[in-house]
Amino acid sequence: MSKDILSTDECLGRGRVMTELQKVFLLFAAMYFLAKGVVFLSLYLVTLRIEQKALAFKRKREKILKKRWLQNRELYRKAYEDYEKRKRQIDEDMDMD
Repeated sequence: MSKDILSTDECLGRGRVMTELQKVFLLFAAMYFLAKGVVFLSLYLVTLRIEQKALAFKRKREKILKKRWLQNRELYRKAYEDYEKRKRQIDEDMDMD
């Protein structure tokens, strides 16, 4: 065989491990996937932290709303009791006449 004709192994790249360009590509691909993993992990952690803060805010808001609801329920109960008293008095006054 002549030296200018490549063997099948050399054509398929079996003779060499990797070319410089392949090594650079592999390095950039690995850096890309590493960066992608870091971004994913950081977004996941930020999402968890936001969720914890939101749930704490929700619990606080529900506590405040329940307190207001109980206060309003008491106010309405008193108002309806007064209304019923006045209504009974008016009915009794009407019956007396």
